[in-house]
Formats: sequence, C-alpha cells, structure tokens
Amino acid sequence: MSDIVKHIDEDARDKKLFNSIRIHLNHLEGLAVAYTNGVVDRDTFVKSYKETMSVWFMRYKGALDFLKGDCGCTWAGLARMFDLTEWKPALDGVEVPSRTCPAVNIVAAANVVPTPK
Repeated sequence: MSDIVKHIDEDARDKKLFNSIRIHLNHLEGLAVAYTNGVVDRDTFVKSYKETMSVWFMRYKGALDFLKGDCGCTWAGLARMFDLTEWKPALDGVEVPSRTCPAVNIVAAANVVPTPK
C-alpha cells in the first residue's frame, strides 16, 4: 500500500511541477507576443526583459516539444521572438549556470548528477 501512496505522491508532485512550468511559459509567451505584435515599447522592453527572457528561453527550449505533447501548447510566439534578429545576439554564448540568480543559489539542471535509486 505504501508503494501505491508513494507513486501517487510522485505523480502529484510531477503534475504540480508541470503546471508551474506551463504557467511560466504562458507568461513568457504573453510577453513575447506583446513584443512581436508591437504592443509594447520595444526599446524599453528589450532593456527590461532581454537578459531574463533569454536565460529562461535557453532553459526551456530543449523541453518545449516534450511539454507541448502533454497539453497541446506550442509557445510558438516565444520561439518566434527569438528568431528575430534583435534577439539572436542574446542567445550567443548564454551559459545557463553562470546566469542563474546567485541570491537563490540554484544549480542549473545541466550540472546536477542524478543519484541512483
């Protein structure tokens, strides 16, 4: 019985994590669509968001295909923004671990070695 409860708990945590990631991607998508449709002042937007959005896009871009299979979201507007010439230099040489917020002391997933079960 405890194995069943443990499995349910793990599924619930996975679902909560997925929902949090999906909500964050939807927020980034909204910002990206506002930028690409000219709804915001582009110079101010770039100064305010380019660094942060570039880092988050680099973190998520490898998982977008996997994530969209679960909910049908594509986040095409976010990807489209990074296809624009003015955003490409932001991705050159982005190293996720060096851009992680030191205040939170988070280690990028690329540096985490899975522990054997």
